[in-house]
Amino acid sequence: MFYLNSFLIFSILGWCYEFIFHLFEHKIRDNILVGPWMPIYGFGILIIELTNNLLKKIKINGKKRLILCFFISTIILTLLEEIGGILIQYFYNTSFWNYESIPMSIGPYINILVSLVWGFFGLLIEYFIYPLLTPWIKKIPKWVSIIIFSLFLIDNIWSFFNKSITFMRFIS
Repeated sequence: MFYLNSFLIFSILGWCYEFIFHLFEHKIRDNILVGPWMPIYGFGILIIELTNNLLKKIKINGKKRLILCFFISTIILTLLEEIGGILIQYFYNTSFWNYESIPMSIGPYINILVSLVWGFFGLLIEYFIYPLLTPWIKKIPKWVSIIIFSLFLIDNIWSFFNKSITFMRFIS
């Protein structure tokens, strides 16, 4: 249940991050799912955490693990961003981001500078946020996890088959 809860918590925190980011831009933000979650963040954090657990098991520590965590986070989150952008374009015929007008872009969904930011976010989450949240994540009752995950699944199924984009309007 711990990893399921981690996935759900970071999917919700990802949604909060996006909400706040776009609130300051005074823009309308498109979202595929109705609920307050963005699963790409949950998947990204889970993959980073599982990779770092593997690094701990094979006894890679200190600066070496820090550097590997940065590069692994950069690569994993960049790949997720590319895959997410392609899938959203394919299934929903829309795009939520496009980096082509920014220097150092590789196609519409990857930008080297943004990828480096993802690497630093990976470090921030792995070394500060995840350790702070872990005790709280472990305390989430199983029945709460089941209810939230059920709502998440229903939202995903409904959104996929409905193929409609819901719009969250941010008031300036």
